[in-house]
Amino acid sequence: MVASLDGSISLDGLSGGLSNTADRKVLSTLRVASGCVLVAAGTVQSEGYGTPISPDLTIAVVTNSGSLDWESPLFRSGQAVVITHRSATLPDEIRSIRAGETSVDLIDAIDQLQTLVPNDGFVQLEGGPTLNASLHQLDLIDAINLTVSPQLIGGAGQRMIESTDEHAYRFRLQHAVTDGDCLFTRWLRRSEAAS
Repeated sequence: MVASLDGSISLDGLSGGLSNTADRKVLSTLRVASGCVLVAAGTVQSEGYGTPISPDLTIAVVTNSGSLDWESPLFRSGQAVVITHRSATLPDEIRSIRAGETSVDLIDAIDQLQTLVPNDGFVQLEGGPTLNASLHQLDLIDAINLTVSPQLIGGAGQRMIESTDEHAYRFRLQHAVTDGDCLFTRWLRRSEAAS
């Protein structure tokens, strides 16, 4: 994720205005290393996800509605899998993971998603804020790679996690590296025993 100094994750509705070349390189490297990206349908549409650069990368798109542009480059690439519930209607040719009866059961979905992750890979979560919040509430976030952009945005921009419920889970700093005025951090979930 990338965020401004005041915690906004977008500028003019997109994350690109907060990013720079180094941040895009970090994101690309994490994607390739993961083997599997998990992202909400709204983020796929707003950020314009296309065909993944790596042929081994799977993009798992979470949707309750099943209303997506099936003719987009991402879905035509064959590298996307849709995570939805059993009641959703999808085109026959679209790969899917079904979890939950009338809404997505994220615990079941994540369990099933593991079969698409290479042995040395991981699931790379790319938002949006509502999906992040749902996974946070379930304590399913193990690490956070956060780029801090040297900008103050103000306004009512989105945060990394948007929820009416608070759930405090501790993380520990694994590393912090600068590139110009950008700060690249990695945080690991702190076990309760180590707190």
